[in-house]
Amino acid sequence: MEHQMPLILMLLLLLLASRVGGEIMERLGQLAMIGEIAAGIVLGPSVLGIIKPSPELKILSDLGVFLLVMLAGMEMQFKDIKESFRGRGTLIAVCGFFMPFAVGNGLAYLLGFEPTKMVFLGLCMAITALPVSVRILIDLGRLQTNIGQRIVTVAVQDDTTALLLLGMILGVKAQGGLLVPILITGLKTAVFFGTVLLVHWLVRYSTGHIPHSRKFVAWAEENFRGKEPLFAISVVFVLAFATFTEAIGLHFVVGAFFGSMILSRRILGKDNYEEVEKMESGMTMGFMAPVFFAAIGVEFQLSALASTTLVVSVLIAAFVTKVFGGYIGGRLAGLTSSESWVMGFGMNGRGVMELVIADLALKRGFISSDLFSTLVLMGMVTTMLTPTLLKRAFERAEALAAGGVALAVAAPAAALQPNVPEDLITNLPYRRDWARNASGTETDAWAAELG
Repeated sequence: MEHQMPLILMLLLLLLASRVGGEIMERLGQLAMIGEIAAGIVLGPSVLGIIKPSPELKILSDLGVFLLVMLAGMEMQFKDIKESFRGRGTLIAVCGFFMPFAVGNGLAYLLGFEPTKMVFLGLCMAITALPVSVRILIDLGRLQTNIGQRIVTVAVQDDTTALLLLGMILGVKAQGGLLVPILITGLKTAVFFGTVLLVHWLVRYSTGHIPHSRKFVAWAEENFRGKEPLFAISVVFVLAFATFTEAIGLHFVVGAFFGSMILSRRILGKDNYEEVEKMESGMTMGFMAPVFFAAIGVEFQLSALASTTLVVSVLIAAFVTKVFGGYIGGRLAGLTSSESWVMGFGMNGRGVMELVIADLALKRGFISSDLFSTLVLMGMVTTMLTPTLLKRAFERAEALAAGGVALAVAAPAAALQPNVPEDLITNLPYRRDWARNASGTETDAWAAELG
């Protein structure tokens, strides 16, 4: 019988290595996520073989997914979703999502994959990671530009659409067959979102029209003897949604995401909400998220990348279709050619949700280790390339704008649509201190130079 490493020692090694790897990547100007995955690869079977995939690691990974998705949902209020689907910017999201999705399915078909693998490959290729996009835009000092905020709204739509499709795909797979399972899954999805909308409406109605409802938070804080009652109530609330989602045959990720969006400053109060959010962020970003990404690295297998055809074709297809999807969508939405290229490169950063979906698919046996490892590599490569390419695209657009070709690129976001809510920009899961430049000197100086 093979000896299993004690859980506490495994946690210690994963957390220590992932934080060191993340710190190195941060200092190199990359996302910490890249270093955390790399740390897992080094510790895992691909290199040192110190840590191997195990049931305990799966439990830790699932907990990390739950907390990560909950944190992401708390930063995306319902009003953010509603605002993001207004205007012609939806054309960009549609082209930028469904072009990679369709090409991914077609590529998988040519490679001889079964339907489930086809759909998951398309889904992972189609995602634009919201936290990654915001982080890169802040680092470039372009978040407060019109194009920068268009990238954010498109990322919101892409993440939301991906989770909707994920719920339906998992439901169809569980039911077997095609037509009847699709109808059943569609009904389950409708029931779930009907419940979400109903609870959201009840929360808004109660906080606005029932006088004593606003006193519940204060009462709980004063009368509960246990520590941190509001945090416990918030987690229980989101867990209830996640449990309900699994009970009707969807995945808990969908319930956790939309359930956490219902939590709002309006019901908890601004100070209480920020306190709960700070605790959740500390637990997630300081502990469970690095462990989750390191666990992704442990599952990664270098030997699974032996198929050069699979790796190269997926990388090229993911990069080209996302960039051109954003470009075509931008042109249809009325943007200039240079602005549309900025949109295309800005949408190409993946990671976080793409890795969550790939990890989920692997654990449920929907995809093989070779496809999983290829998807992890795709997420890392596209995320690392995006900052440099996006910077060059912005510089070209700025040069044209300075010549009077496309002044809209440099226009302040407050004066143009779409208008992304400030709390969406400044409270994203990947470290709020990155948002300090959101309205700071870099953007101001850049705008003044062009003006």
